[in-house]
Amino acid sequence: QSTAPEKEEGLPVWTDITDKNCNHVRTVYKNYLMEVQGKEAFGVDMPLTTWETAYISVALHEALNKIDRTFEKYDETIGNECVIKATEYGVWNDDLGVELREMNREDLAYAVNYFVADKAENVEEFPKAEKYKDPEILANLYKLGITPVARKSAAYAPWISATRGDAAMMYAMVID
Repeated sequence: QSTAPEKEEGLPVWTDITDKNCNHVRTVYKNYLMEVQGKEAFGVDMPLTTWETAYISVALHEALNKIDRTFEKYDETIGNECVIKATEYGVWNDDLGVELREMNREDLAYAVNYFVADKAENVEEFPKAEKYKDPEILANLYKLGITPVARKSAAYAPWISATRGDAAMMYAMVID
């Protein structure tokens, strides 16, 4: 049984969004950060790639800094150019690489942190910090409530593949 929210004026109806993720998906879609994947689905459960993340990072940096858009729409043919531009803007971590690959949640946290690094104060200890390459980044996102877990107290599980739904949630929280 679908729990898809009602259609919002001017937005398509996606078969894969629910009440839980619809605001995040609508936010990134309306802000031209993410596109649909298919005719009726946003692609919330599809894996997030490095190239799409670079595109999102470039688009968000340009929007926040009122810079004309470099890329109108994402597709894999511009992926490498997106990484180059994100690096030029200083919103891309070299550890994420330039090759097309699926991202895990820790990779996504690094990408999102460029946009929130100065916002958290008195970062509390993050649960299970020893599991992470850089627990300070994850603790920062945790403190701000930007974690793709159902409960803030749950472990972030950095090794799990990041989905487009995870990205929609985290980037939407940066915008909001």
